[in-house]
Amino acid sequence: MLEQLKLELRQFKVIDCGLWHEQVEREEQSIMPKLSVLPGDVRYKRMKFCDKSTRNHLGCAHTNVRNEAIRKVKEIGTLMLEQAEGEPSLAKEIRCTCSAYCEKLQAFEMKIAETDIKKSGLELDHAAVCEKLTEHETEALKEQCMHVEQEIRSVIGIQKQHNNEIRALQKEMLVKIEALEMRMNSIRPD
Repeated sequence: MLEQLKLELRQFKVIDCGLWHEQVEREEQSIMPKLSVLPGDVRYKRMKFCDKSTRNHLGCAHTNVRNEAIRKVKEIGTLMLEQAEGEPSLAKEIRCTCSAYCEKLQAFEMKIAETDIKKSGLELDHAAVCEKLTEHETEALKEQCMHVEQEIRSVIGIQKQHNNEIRALQKEMLVKIEALEMRMNSIRPD
């Protein structure tokens, strides 16, 4: 059972998508944003969400995969605690290791949401500037457009940084689970 849970934990992935879904659709061969046809909707037509398999990663704002990973780690912790019965220092280390992982991964929830919201707003700002540029091109609008594009690249960089931190956390947790398992095996009587 523990091997199966570890395998499932290893299978969680992180994708550097650049928050692609926040972009505004453009008219063909143009910077002109497509206008939304939905009443009460935002002025511009957004890209469709990524498909479920693409969203199914630890760095996506539109998935519950982080909660699934936390559940897996809690299950691993429960199994390991059963095996570490009678070893209070090992049991404490198992609890602390699992708890720390869960807290750290949960802390990304807000960071990921904030990054997603920031990119959404910037994409809408970019669409508005591009719409004005198609009507009347000025140096000020060109500069504004370049500035928003730079901010978008910055947010994508932040998302990549979060993803790299999540990857490192995931790798660290798997190493710690292996180390704890080795300790359990070394103290168990044959």
